[in-house]
Amino acid sequence: MGISWAELPELLLASAVRRMPAERREWGAAMLAELAMLRRPVTRWRFALDCTRVALFPPITFWALVSVFWVWLVNDQMPCFLGTPNCD
Repeated sequence: MGISWAELPELLLASAVRRMPAERREWGAAMLAELAMLRRPVTRWRFALDCTRVALFPPITFWALVSVFWVWLVNDQMPCFLGTPNCD
């Protein structure tokens, strides 16, 4: 009467979806619905683990990464742009 091995991916993902912000819960429900369509255990586990990772640690958008890169580049190279000798 315990939890079966096949139910664990759904329980894992459901627990991650409950921790998602309210504005992303619809997305979490869609992930759960897609998981229900998968039949192979390996595929279910892979999907549940990947979705759980994304649900708990949302991806940084592309433009956030670009802005971080430019801030780093400008801070790193600013002395060279200003003509400081031996800036490397």
